[in-house]
Amino acid sequence: MCMKTLLAIIMLISILVIFLFRNMQRSFPQLEVTILFFFVSFLCQHINFKISTAYERLFLTAEYIPRIIGFLHFGWIIPVLLVWALYRQKRAHTIWYVLGWCCLEVLSKFLFLKVGVVQCDSEWVFMIDVIMCLLIVIISSLFQRYYDHLLKRESVAVE
Repeated sequence: MCMKTLLAIIMLISILVIFLFRNMQRSFPQLEVTILFFFVSFLCQHINFKISTAYERLFLTAEYIPRIIGFLHFGWIIPVLLVWALYRQKRAHTIWYVLGWCCLEVLSKFLFLKVGVVQCDSEWVFMIDVIMCLLIVIISSLFQRYYDHLLKRESVAVE
């Protein structure tokens, strides 16, 4: 698959995710969704880039197009989808949405590794990424519950 084709696909998905994000902001308190997105985006980017890069596991290729793809995917698409999965989990009381997000996260890293968006100096161990995904989900879920409780307590958002 050509990098330019992958970039076009990622940009199309990014545009679709904008509509998903806007829909979430209409369905849930806008302040809550926005703050949760910033927190999840920070968490996803730092765990995916900072921790993986520090141990020389996975890192973005130095070329421009793969970097743009990586930043769009890990900084925009994955965090919005996780926020959506957390709110779907909250409404449906099921864990399948966040587990699906974890699968998407690991499969996207595998795909990006095969296409050349990310590189790995050693052998890629997917279980480490599964554990990191679960860690992101647990921390994000705890933050969502705490922040939701805080907003209700302060009467900023009432559901």
